[in-house]
Amino acid sequence: MCYTVMVRKYNIYGKFLKESDVFMKKINAKPFILIGLIDVFVIFAFLFIWTSITHQSSSQNTESSHIAIIGEYSTDGQNWNDMPSSDKFDDNGYENAVFKGKFSQNIPENRQLIMPVCNVWAELKVNGKTVATNFDNDGKRTDTPGTSIMYIQSSEIPENADIELTLRNPYSLFKDLTSIKDTLNKLTFGDKGTMYNDLLKNHTLDIIISLAICFLGLFAFALVGMMWQNVRYKNLALSFLAVACGLYMLSDSIYLYVPLWIDNPVMCMIFDEFNSYLLPIAAFLYVRVNVEDKRSKTYLSVMSSLMIIFTIVSVFLQLFGITDILKTQIVVFPFIILGVIGCIVCLVYEAFKLKLKNSRTVLISICPTIVASLIDAVNVFTGFAPERIFIRIGLLLTVIIQIYLLFRETKQHQKELLQYQEMQ
Repeated sequence: MCYTVMVRKYNIYGKFLKESDVFMKKINAKPFILIGLIDVFVIFAFLFIWTSITHQSSSQNTESSHIAIIGEYSTDGQNWNDMPSSDKFDDNGYENAVFKGKFSQNIPENRQLIMPVCNVWAELKVNGKTVATNFDNDGKRTDTPGTSIMYIQSSEIPENADIELTLRNPYSLFKDLTSIKDTLNKLTFGDKGTMYNDLLKNHTLDIIISLAICFLGLFAFALVGMMWQNVRYKNLALSFLAVACGLYMLSDSIYLYVPLWIDNPVMCMIFDEFNSYLLPIAAFLYVRVNVEDKRSKTYLSVMSSLMIIFTIVSVFLQLFGITDILKTQIVVFPFIILGVIGCIVCLVYEAFKLKLKNSRTVLISICPTIVASLIDAVNVFTGFAPERIFIRIGLLLTVIIQIYLLFRETKQHQKELLQYQEMQ
């Protein structure tokens, strides 16, 4: 009797393998191999380009130095206060801040004052004359300063000139956005290669890790697809999740330097926010693929669809100058929190009520991201920690755990395949 059951079991499994072989012959393994080769090519291309830029930056005179303002400041129209150095300024979500005084050092000849500006309106006056501003009456329809980099020639800033820097923060509601303080801390002098040099010096590791996560997701999907000899939605969803995680971490690392390649402050902001909205879409879709209960699938399908709609609407409202995309977080972030809580409920229900092993595994693996996203969502309105610090750690842990589990499952699959062949 036992032997008959085993024979039937392996006959069914053998039929599945034959069907998989037929399916594999139709789609061929070449696309998977091609994806893997593209991943490797892109990594080497990136390293080559990055090395070239590094060499070029080091060969040029890209000496830079941080500059502070020494004098006095006023916030939100209050009394003036003495300020030994703008480095010590404490940004408590002020809407306006004015700094008067002198630079801590003079700008060397043939150098430029470099002022990266992100999510704040800025106006710099030298001896009462405006030399730089990102305020545009014609284009300021949605109160969106975006991200830009201002370059002011040293000839426009005489030695010991009187400086007046006005910064206006349209996002004072979000306590984690310390836009005024970030602008003050990024004041430097140098040349066109200075920002590239700063990017390479401070964010090379972050960029490599982000790209590695993206390519690992694509390569893992291609490799596992060949080993399974089948295309599974689980693998595809994991690949999408890994790419979304990598893009999110990349955007979080280089958002201040995006104007080096995109000469449009609003488009730079859209790039950063789009990656922030893409991540929950990938997460909801991944959980939906892994749950089995019909009600859970329906709920996650609705949440994924709504998140996609919110993302598209937010981008188009910004492009047409109707609503600031950053301010849509007031609506979208609570929705994301609701979706995350729903994912947890669905996975907990299937893992402990229905006793489904796959849901339990997924729940354990995404716990770092779930906890991190909830903390960061609260941090948006409280500002108790640096912006998006927790979600980066949580994402990295989740991707590592997920890919480990994927390869462990694939190894188990190969073991069962060998056992079947031995039984034959």
